[in-house]
Amino acid sequence: MKLNAEMTPAALARATGYTTQTINKWIRQFNWQTLPVYGVKGGRARVIVVDERVKQFLLDTRRGGTFSGMYAAEPDADYIATPTSLEQLLAGALSQMNETEREQLSTLLMREGINGILRRLGIKA
Repeated sequence: MKLNAEMTPAALARATGYTTQTINKWIRQFNWQTLPVYGVKGGRARVIVVDERVKQFLLDTRRGGTFSGMYAAEPDADYIATPTSLEQLLAGALSQMNETEREQLSTLLMREGINGILRRLGIKA
């Protein structure tokens, strides 16, 4: 987790995986030092001074300073696609075609032959 000396709540949220609302809550709750962002109307735009106290707090949180992006409620599983034979793939494709598409494919096969279709697909020169 790369933290700069001064960060906006949104930047700190992206770096840690927490929401901006959570970061803002911690700013108020733990009295983290903030500095105003000059030139922003309303005076509410602030940057957080990321000192050792803030870094240590973030390391001690539930995520422990490592943000993997997603947490699943189930253990990791191996998802393996079983190899499918070419005949099964072709039969599946044909079953998904409507009658007009099947007729057009049949006409193309009769007119061009398998070599013509392979050439059109860029498989055969």
